[in-house]
Amino acid sequence: MCPNQECKERAIIVGHTGQKEIIDESDGSDPWGRVLYPEFITPAPDIIELPTSTPKQVTKAIEAVNALYWIDPNAAGNRVRVAVEEILTTRHLPKTQIVKGERRDISLHARIKKWEMKEPDICRKLFAIKWICNAGSHAGELTRDGLLDAMDVLQFTLNEIYDDHKRDLELTVSRVNKKRGPVR
Repeated sequence: MCPNQECKERAIIVGHTGQKEIIDESDGSDPWGRVLYPEFITPAPDIIELPTSTPKQVTKAIEAVNALYWIDPNAAGNRVRVAVEEILTTRHLPKTQIVKGERRDISLHARIKKWEMKEPDICRKLFAIKWICNAGSHAGELTRDGLLDAMDVLQFTLNEIYDDHKRDLELTVSRVNKKRGPVR
Protein backbone atom coordinates (compact mmCIF):
# COMPACT_ATOMS: atom_id res chain seq x y z
CA MET A 1 0.00 0.00 0.00
CA CYS A 2 1.22 3.48 -0.82
CA PRO A 3 2.54 5.14 2.35
CA ASN A 4 1.18 8.53 1.21
CA GLN A 5 -1.81 9.16 3.52
CA GLU A 6 -3.78 10.86 0.71
CA CYS A 7 -3.20 8.01 -1.77
CA LYS A 8 -3.12 4.61 -0.04
CA GLU A 9 -3.31 2.94 -3.48
CA ARG A 10 -2.61 -0.78 -3.46
CA ALA A 11 -0.19 -2.34 -5.94
CA ILE A 12 0.87 -5.86 -6.80
CA ILE A 13 4.56 -6.49 -7.35
CA VAL A 14 5.86 -9.78 -8.69
CA GLY A 15 9.53 -10.59 -9.00
CA HIS A 16 12.34 -12.45 -7.39
CA THR A 17 14.59 -11.71 -4.46
CA GLY A 18 18.26 -11.93 -4.01
CA GLN A 19 21.05 -11.05 -1.64
CA LYS A 20 23.11 -7.95 -2.17
CA GLU A 21 26.04 -6.66 -0.21
CA ILE A 22 25.16 -3.40 1.49
CA ILE A 23 28.17 -1.54 2.74
CA ASP A 24 27.27 0.29 5.94
CA GLU A 25 30.10 0.12 8.40
CA SER A 26 28.43 2.41 10.91
CA ASP A 27 26.22 -0.13 12.67
CA GLY A 28 28.28 -3.33 12.39
CA SER A 29 25.27 -5.32 11.17
CA ASP A 30 25.16 -8.08 8.58
CA PRO A 31 26.50 -6.61 5.31
CA TRP A 32 24.01 -8.62 3.26
CA GLY A 33 20.53 -7.32 2.52
CA ARG A 34 17.53 -8.78 0.76
CA VAL A 35 16.69 -7.08 -2.54
CA LEU A 36 13.52 -7.36 -4.65
CA TYR A 37 13.95 -7.40 -8.42
CA PRO A 38 10.49 -6.50 -9.83
CA GLU A 39 9.32 -8.22 -13.00
CA PHE A 40 5.71 -7.01 -12.97
CA ILE A 41 3.90 -4.15 -11.19
CA THR A 42 0.22 -3.27 -11.39
CA PRO A 43 -0.82 -0.57 -11.49
CA ALA A 44 2.49 0.35 -13.06
CA PRO A 45 4.16 3.47 -11.70
CA ASP A 46 4.69 6.35 -14.11
CA ILE A 47 8.21 6.38 -15.50
CA ILE A 48 8.01 10.03 -16.51
CA GLU A 49 5.83 12.98 -15.61
CA LEU A 50 3.81 14.32 -18.54
CA PRO A 51 2.93 17.96 -19.14
CA THR A 52 -0.80 18.49 -18.52
CA SER A 53 -1.39 19.46 -22.15
CA THR A 54 0.11 16.26 -23.58
CA PRO A 55 -2.40 14.94 -26.16
CA LYS A 56 -4.41 11.86 -25.19
CA GLN A 57 -2.98 9.66 -27.95
CA VAL A 58 0.59 10.40 -26.78
CA THR A 59 -0.40 9.83 -23.14
CA LYS A 60 -2.04 6.50 -24.03
CA ALA A 61 1.15 5.22 -25.70
CA ILE A 62 3.24 6.26 -22.69
CA GLU A 63 0.86 4.55 -20.27
CA ALA A 64 1.48 1.34 -22.23
CA VAL A 65 5.24 1.90 -21.84
CA ASN A 66 4.79 2.15 -18.06
CA ALA A 67 3.10 -1.26 -17.91
CA LEU A 68 5.37 -3.00 -20.43
CA TYR A 69 8.62 -1.71 -18.90
CA TRP A 70 8.49 -4.42 -16.23
CA ILE A 71 7.39 -7.24 -18.53
CA ASP A 72 9.05 -6.69 -21.91
CA PRO A 73 11.44 -3.76 -22.52
CA ASN A 74 11.45 -4.49 -26.27
CA ALA A 75 7.65 -4.13 -26.45
CA ALA A 76 7.87 -1.01 -24.28
CA GLY A 77 10.40 0.43 -26.74
CA ASN A 78 7.93 -0.14 -29.55
CA ARG A 79 5.31 1.81 -27.58
CA VAL A 80 7.82 4.66 -27.17
CA ARG A 81 8.12 4.69 -30.96
CA VAL A 82 4.31 4.85 -31.16
CA ALA A 83 4.42 7.86 -28.79
CA VAL A 84 6.92 9.56 -31.13
CA GLU A 85 4.66 8.78 -34.10
CA GLU A 86 1.72 10.32 -32.21
CA ILE A 87 3.76 13.44 -31.39
CA LEU A 88 4.45 13.86 -35.11
CA THR A 89 0.76 13.32 -35.91
CA THR A 90 -0.25 16.03 -33.42
CA ARG A 91 2.19 18.34 -35.21
CA HIS A 92 0.30 17.62 -38.47
CA LEU A 93 3.02 15.57 -40.14
CA PRO A 94 1.39 13.11 -42.55
CA LYS A 95 1.54 9.36 -41.85
CA THR A 96 1.08 8.35 -45.49
CA GLN A 97 1.78 9.64 -48.97
CA ILE A 98 0.74 8.75 -52.50
CA VAL A 99 3.53 7.07 -54.48
CA LYS A 100 2.81 5.99 -58.06
CA GLY A 101 -0.92 6.08 -57.38
CA GLU A 102 -0.69 3.99 -54.17
CA ARG A 103 -0.99 5.20 -50.57
CA ARG A 104 2.15 4.23 -48.65
CA ASP A 105 3.18 4.66 -45.03
CA ILE A 106 5.91 7.20 -44.33
CA SER A 107 8.65 5.78 -42.09
CA LEU A 108 9.25 7.26 -38.66
CA HIS A 109 12.68 8.38 -39.83
CA ALA A 110 11.24 10.20 -42.84
CA ARG A 111 8.53 11.87 -40.74
CA ILE A 112 11.12 13.20 -38.28
CA LYS A 113 13.26 14.37 -41.23
CA LYS A 114 10.29 16.34 -42.63
CA TRP A 115 9.94 18.24 -39.35
CA GLU A 116 13.67 18.76 -38.90
CA MET A 117 13.83 22.02 -40.88
CA LYS A 118 11.23 23.61 -38.58
CA GLU A 119 12.31 22.07 -35.23
CA PRO A 120 15.92 20.82 -35.48
CA ASP A 121 16.53 20.59 -31.69
CA ILE A 122 13.37 18.60 -31.06
CA CYS A 123 14.04 16.33 -34.04
CA ARG A 124 17.58 15.64 -32.83
CA LYS A 125 16.02 14.27 -29.64
CA LEU A 126 13.34 12.32 -31.52
CA PHE A 127 16.07 10.68 -33.61
CA ALA A 128 17.91 9.69 -30.40
CA ILE A 129 14.71 8.09 -29.07
CA LYS A 130 14.18 6.30 -32.38
CA TRP A 131 17.74 4.92 -32.43
CA ILE A 132 17.47 3.64 -28.85
CA CYS A 133 14.09 2.00 -29.46
CA ASN A 134 15.25 0.47 -32.74
CA ALA A 135 17.25 -1.92 -30.56
CA GLY A 136 13.94 -3.33 -29.31
CA SER A 137 12.23 -3.34 -32.69
CA HIS A 138 14.97 -4.76 -34.85
CA ALA A 139 17.61 -6.43 -32.71
CA GLY A 140 15.45 -7.42 -29.74
CA GLU A 141 18.07 -6.21 -27.28
CA LEU A 142 16.63 -3.14 -25.55
CA THR A 143 17.53 -3.14 -21.86
CA ARG A 144 15.57 -1.44 -19.12
CA ASP A 145 18.43 1.04 -18.72
CA GLY A 146 18.32 1.81 -22.45
CA LEU A 147 14.57 2.27 -22.23
CA LEU A 148 15.02 4.68 -19.30
CA ASP A 149 17.44 6.71 -21.44
CA ALA A 150 14.78 6.95 -24.16
CA MET A 151 12.15 7.95 -21.60
CA ASP A 152 14.40 10.67 -20.14
CA VAL A 153 14.87 12.15 -23.60
CA LEU A 154 11.15 11.77 -24.30
CA GLN A 155 10.21 13.61 -21.11
CA PHE A 156 12.54 16.48 -21.98
CA THR A 157 11.08 16.61 -25.50
CA LEU A 158 7.47 16.52 -24.28
CA ASN A 159 8.22 19.42 -21.96
CA GLU A 160 9.66 21.39 -24.86
CA ILE A 161 6.59 20.75 -27.01
CA TYR A 162 3.66 20.68 -24.58
CA ASP A 163 4.67 22.48 -21.37
CA ASP A 164 2.35 25.50 -21.08
CA HIS A 165 4.54 27.10 -18.43
CA LYS A 166 7.51 27.15 -20.77
CA ARG A 167 5.42 28.74 -23.53
CA ASP A 168 4.02 31.33 -21.13
CA LEU A 169 7.49 32.12 -19.84
CA GLU A 170 8.84 32.51 -23.40
CA LEU A 171 5.99 34.94 -24.15
CA THR A 172 6.78 36.95 -21.01
CA VAL A 173 10.47 37.06 -21.95
CA SER A 174 9.58 38.33 -25.44
CA ARG A 175 7.29 41.01 -24.04
CA VAL A 176 9.84 42.16 -21.46
CA ASN A 177 12.60 42.34 -24.08
CA LYS A 178 10.36 44.21 -26.51
CA LYS A 179 9.32 46.72 -23.86
CA ARG A 180 12.80 46.70 -22.28
CA GLY A 181 11.24 46.63 -18.85
CA PRO A 182 8.48 45.11 -16.71
CA VAL A 183 5.24 44.24 -18.48
CA ARG A 184 3.05 44.21 -15.34
